[in-house]
Amino acid sequence: MGYENGKLGYPTGNEICGLKNGGCYQSFQGGTIHWSPATGSYATWGAIRTAWGALGYENGKLGYPTGSEVCGLENGGCYQTFQGGTVHWSPTAGARAI
Repeated sequence: MGYENGKLGYPTGNEICGLKNGGCYQSFQGGTIHWSPATGSYATWGAIRTAWGALGYENGKLGYPTGSEVCGLENGGCYQTFQGGTVHWSPTAGARAI
């Protein structure tokens, strides 16, 4: 992830555990890393993270992230997978859960 020079930057707090299904998270300048025993650890940031948050983060219908953000889609889009679906983002349409 590039340590402090990566997309997340420096940590802004300690790791917090006790989330749904035994999960934990840690906040960074540019996003968060969430971990659960079932999914492992994945970073979220930007518009995809905002859309996931609007649906309740790990407590919502999407659950925990199950993969890293993947970019390079048509028209500069990206997506990230979650236990209960996928969030797609494009510069023209913004972020939407599917």
